[in-house]
Amino acid sequence: MNFNLLFSKVILHKRNLFQLLAYKLSEKFNNYIFNRTFRPEYEILIDYHLSKEENKNLDHISIIEFGVASGKSLKYIEALKPKFEKKYQLKINIFGFDTFEGMPKSQNKHDQLYDWKEGDYSSNYENVKTSLNYSKLIKGDIKRSINLELFNNLNISNILVIFFDLDFFTSTNDSFKIFDKSFSKFLRPRVGLFFDNLQSSSEFSGEYFSIKKFNEENHINNKFISKDFYLEKFDNRFYQYMNFEHELFNENFKNIQFLWKKF
Repeated sequence: MNFNLLFSKVILHKRNLFQLLAYKLSEKFNNYIFNRTFRPEYEILIDYHLSKEENKNLDHISIIEFGVASGKSLKYIEALKPKFEKKYQLKINIFGFDTFEGMPKSQNKHDQLYDWKEGDYSSNYENVKTSLNYSKLIKGDIKRSINLELFNNLNISNILVIFFDLDFFTSTNDSFKIFDKSFSKFLRPRVGLFFDNLQSSSEFSGEYFSIKKFNEENHINNKFISKDFYLEKFDNRFYQYMNFEHELFNENFKNIQFLWKKF
């Protein structure tokens, strides 16, 4: 083992040694005891957006994960569901989209083919479905499964948080169909986003390239995927979707704020 390299990584990592140890222990605990992926970022993002004044009078919200694979991340969201439903007095609906056939075949150079290959992360749909208690799974190609009829039939509404774990640029780009004008009625004016593989992408590949391309093409439509600077202190994979044309975008639900003079 290269101890110099290990020491360099420890002292330069954004987490201190205690945080790294706590994270690893929690990761092992969730994996071996509950057979789920440890996702503290998910809890932070959901709570942050539920706590906003603009969302406090909702009777339900929808949470979406694009890229389900084994379903272990959805299991973590399911564990959060009762706690947040009680805290915010609303119902949380969870939806997962995947082909369950693994990574699709691709020849697109922006897809980071050096990291993933066709068939990676494949899983058995029935086994994943059986392992989950609350989540509704939508099986199929993302380009076809994001459709108005399905969203209406499943009541996928008040979408507040979306988790992206599709890895490829092309797949992530296809999932952005959810931000088309025809889907605006299903979305909150500001939606919390998390891009799981952002850190392995670049300005010209993967998830980050998808975001960059989306903003270049949609600034004229007043729709943006922006970094969330408040949550960035926890992780740089937090983003938010903002639709300036949404009818509720500029609604202010806060009480009047006063400045009191001190004498």
